[in-house]
Amino acid sequence: MMHSENGWSFLFDNDTPAINFKNELKYKLKRYLVDLIIIIPFLIALFALFIYKKKLSQSDNKKILFGTVPIVTFNLLSKLLKEHGFDNTFFVFSDWSNGNFHNGTSFSDICKNKFLNKEPYLFSPYISFLWALNKFDIFTLYFNSGFLERTIFWKIEPIIYQLFNKKVVLFPYGSDVWSTKQNQNRLQKLGHMMSLKKYFHLDKKIEERIYHWSKYVNLIIATINYIDFLQKIDILVYHGHIIDDINDEKYTYKFEKTNKIKTIHYANDKVRKGSHYIESILDKSDDLDFSYGITRDKVLSKLDNSHFYIEQITDGFFSFSALEAMLKGKIVFLYLDESISDMYKIINSDYYINFFENSPIVNINMHNLKEKLQEYQNKEFDELQKISIASRKFALKLLDENEKMYIKIFNGLIK
Repeated sequence: MMHSENGWSFLFDNDTPAINFKNELKYKLKRYLVDLIIIIPFLIALFALFIYKKKLSQSDNKKILFGTVPIVTFNLLSKLLKEHGFDNTFFVFSDWSNGNFHNGTSFSDICKNKFLNKEPYLFSPYISFLWALNKFDIFTLYFNSGFLERTIFWKIEPIIYQLFNKKVVLFPYGSDVWSTKQNQNRLQKLGHMMSLKKYFHLDKKIEERIYHWSKYVNLIIATINYIDFLQKIDILVYHGHIIDDINDEKYTYKFEKTNKIKTIHYANDKVRKGSHYIESILDKSDDLDFSYGITRDKVLSKLDNSHFYIEQITDGFFSFSALEAMLKGKIVFLYLDESISDMYKIINSDYYINFFENSPIVNINMHNLKEKLQEYQNKEFDELQKISIASRKFALKLLDENEKMYIKIFNGLIK
């Protein structure tokens, strides 16, 4: 998408406006018409459900809902809790991940009407919301995955949860809370700007939605630098990742001695990860593999034949892919923002001082990447293997701690 020429950086290859007015008007007219037609029967059904639920005795078996968009975090959390005896369902309106990040219930499972299923985001918010209110006790959502999110009545949803005595847990995953206006990481901001030309259009609602939901929900769980965007956090953790199949063959430890040390860098967003710069300063050779836009399985396969993994030089924290690489015993190079690390050391000194001191991650930046890479390439293989073993051990410990954390949190919500 981006190309540079004589000092000019062209972020987009066309001059079309970010928003097409005709398409925007068409969408809003259809959305408002449906919402205004359905709101009266919806409120009547909501009132009837409220009276019905009041007459029922509370069940000891609390049911948990994860929803309503197919993002990998909830897929993994749902699997983890089921393994530990929790009664939970991962629901989405429509599985646009094609099964990659969702193995639960879709709108088509609870409503067989072909007309309603043609546009699953048009009528389904109301139908699905009534279904969920009747069935579940704890709602685990992203900031932009509320049932009524796409309707003009999205503000009443958290209030309805309180009226029905439901507990709500919110997670940020990225684009649901990132705001191009608020983001102080300029490269990350530029990456967001380029990933979606009309991204800025969402900023106003993102900021309003965060504040509104934060007033009414029970818990907000946040990781890494989301504190830059959220006004309220109840549980803050540096590393919230889990992987449900760590004993699978694709996560087998592999760090074999070869003639040369092989390095891989891959990214889903080349600007946000600093990929262009990483490529420009490293010598091109058969021992450097730069991959972009490839599937997760291909990434894991490429890691098998690598020793080093360069994750990013821009974000300031490690991601899910870095944890996967460590799990496979790879030595990970990435940029750790000291201001983020220091914040965690201050709020939980007993844990995070040791966490960062014992981390096998090689902290790099745009100034020392080449030097650091050469330094580790020149180390004896036995020394590298010790770091590799420590890398997998570090990842396993993180995953175990995070699993215990989530189980404790949801046990607390149920009790």
